[in-house]
Amino acid sequence: MKKYLLLTLCLSSIIAQANAEDIAYQDKNLAPVEIHAAKTPLLAVLNLNPIHEQTELSGLGITQSINAVENPTEAIITITQSNLADDAVEATQNTYFVHKNEHGWSVDGVEHAYKCRRGEQTTEFINTKCP
Repeated sequence: MKKYLLLTLCLSSIIAQANAEDIAYQDKNLAPVEIHAAKTPLLAVLNLNPIHEQTELSGLGITQSINAVENPTEAIITITQSNLADDAVEATQNTYFVHKNEHGWSVDGVEHAYKCRRGEQTTEFINTKCP
């Protein structure tokens, strides 16, 4: 419960950006997700990926973009975890594409990306596993 409250307090500082172009979905290879309706976009993501239940959260960043300030219908939430114990992966980034329907908010798909410690691309997130 304390972790959930701490996460809620941290998330209160997130600034929602109402830029519809940022929300525009592109043709991507999204991982299929099980549909659960929630009251907010972030709760829909936390239902799918309960990061607040993890025992160790060394480096965690959460951003949320919505398509409108009042009555939004689409959101993109990105969760970045860094300072990982894995010697090949510096950070992981999961981008969740969320929409609102008559039942509430649900996740349409997830894009997984990795920031590698070694290899050709060590400064950017890539959509393939690290070497």
